[in-house]
Amino acid sequence: MQSEESTIWSTLNERWSQGPIARLTPDELNEMLAAAPGHREIDAGIGGVIRVIRLGAHWVLQEQTGAGELLARRMPTEHAVEAFLAQRLEDYERLWDGCGCKINYFEA
Repeated sequence: MQSEESTIWSTLNERWSQGPIARLTPDELNEMLAAAPGHREIDAGIGGVIRVIRLGAHWVLQEQTGAGELLARRMPTEHAVEAFLAQRLEDYERLWDGCGCKINYFEA
């Protein structure tokens, strides 16, 4: 496992200083996953894969928007990750059922 001071964590911390959601490039996603090999992947059906990543004290939820943008959402605690994940999976279930609703990926 790489140090928390790796390039990707420095980059994300800089982006997160502007808010809790950061856009990623595919290379940055790969670097983040390499820096945290113990991540968990959740199949969100029509929502693709959601990843829960922990490195040291940092919790990150990574997902992809319907437009293909890769996002890294900084989360304060494991409890916050699990609550957000449960809500997001419920949102995708409603989408699958044809609710006509949309997900705002940039909502904090």
